[in-house]
Amino acid sequence: DYCKDGGVKHDKECAKCGHKLVDREPEFAECKKKNAANTKQWAKERKHLDDFASGDRHDPLLDPNTGKQITKLTNPKRIPQLVACKCWKNYSSSAFGGQTCLFKCFIGGKQYDIGQCPACRCACQIVYDAKDQQAIQQAVILANVSKNTTADARTEANQYLDRVHAYGKSQKEEIAANLNSICDNGALDFSSDQVNALASKASFRSSANYIAHNPPPANAHTFLQKVLTQADHPYGAGYSNVSGAHMRNHNQASAARARNTHLSGAASQSASNNGLGPYVEEA
Repeated sequence: DYCKDGGVKHDKECAKCGHKLVDREPEFAECKKKNAANTKQWAKERKHLDDFASGDRHDPLLDPNTGKQITKLTNPKRIPQLVACKCWKNYSSSAFGGQTCLFKCFIGGKQYDIGQCPACRCACQIVYDAKDQQAIQQAVILANVSKNTTADARTEANQYLDRVHAYGKSQKEEIAANLNSICDNGALDFSSDQVNALASKASFRSSANYIAHNPPPANAHTFLQKVLTQADHPYGAGYSNVSGAHMRNHNQASAARARNTHLSGAASQSASNNGLGPYVEEA
């Protein structure tokens, strides 16, 4: 039962059903401590390894069991911190010796009759690692969106996003090619990583411009609006217009980022000629 047999109340609602009848396994706190200790030890060894590689220290990192030198580290092993939804054990019964709903059938400001309470009717019994909370919530949201939209709407949305991605990718490749050409001519002295970073940032703005000036078709717009709204509502945000104010604000932010990327002289002109200036209208 809920918070019995060593279980402790969890501080979040169920990732699947959204009800607050989730408790932590008895070993949750101990697993959390062990994970913190493992992460701390890994960070210490990572610093040792990096310092040795950079010459800041001269003693190599050794395996305590074999004495052999360690040259690379794998991510620390994590022990699952399990939580369980106990909705399936919650109900109200008017029968003699029965039980009362832990919410007293009062959910979301509404008093429900016996047998009508959403928490009593919920049969959720999911057990999951607490770190997967957000991933499960997003999966449930997207599954619900898919249920409530047609295959045509999803297809249109995917095709639209593919066009946005293709346009951004083409702009990145073209800008990178032009910047590399300028560097080869000696007008700029950028490393390949710097060129790639500048081209990537420029492509983000190009994609934002494409979205702002080429709104998705009606079905795709409806689908994307549902996805964005439902995905962000759990975190206190919501968007009323997929390709309107929100996307235009994103475009302005992208423009500001582009202005701060140190593109100067010939590089600025090159970037302007490759997607940072004129918009491309979708046919």
